[in-house]
Amino acid sequence: MKPSLILIVALAISSCAKETQQSPDKYQEKEIDEMVDIRISSDDQILFNGNKISESSLYSHIQNVTVSEDTRARIIFDENVPIGTIMHTQELLYKRGVKRMYAKGFSTEEFSNYDEQVIHIDILDTNKLLFDGNLLYPEDLEIALSNKDLPNNMEIVITVSENATFGAVYDVQKLLAVNDLDNISNQDFTEYQY
Repeated sequence: MKPSLILIVALAISSCAKETQQSPDKYQEKEIDEMVDIRISSDDQILFNGNKISESSLYSHIQNVTVSEDTRARIIFDENVPIGTIMHTQELLYKRGVKRMYAKGFSTEEFSNYDEQVIHIDILDTNKLLFDGNLLYPEDLEIALSNKDLPNNMEIVITVSENATFGAVYDVQKLLAVNDLDNISNQDFTEYQY
């Protein structure tokens, strides 16, 4: 075999090997985040989908969210947070493609009480749950509840996405009832308008 032909064959094999290595990432679709849960306190701490972050890392966290036109964002904030921080958060989300944002502000004391006493369970269109900002399957809710330090006066707020199935809603309600968690309210996202 001629040296030039050997080189061409080697390059072809190498190029195919690289394509094979890249294929899984190339064709693997990322799961869309249906919901982004953000809580902003006055001490420069942000709870972003259940994780504590600083304001300076907000941009990178928002860039890592995979959104669609149906992605919603709930922003709960302490009214002592500079309005520029709230506007910057909304601007970053908007530029990323999140058009459905819902925000609610509280006084510092109300925010502290809300943050300590309210647990959000969002039943998503995919029938997965967002439990205080953390994505999980309904069958993992009992484990998540048992791992959380639940205050005595805790309130559970349930929001249900438009296309969630009745079965997912029933499973969540049944699990909460079995665990004697009865301080439950249902909220629509329109209640988060500031």
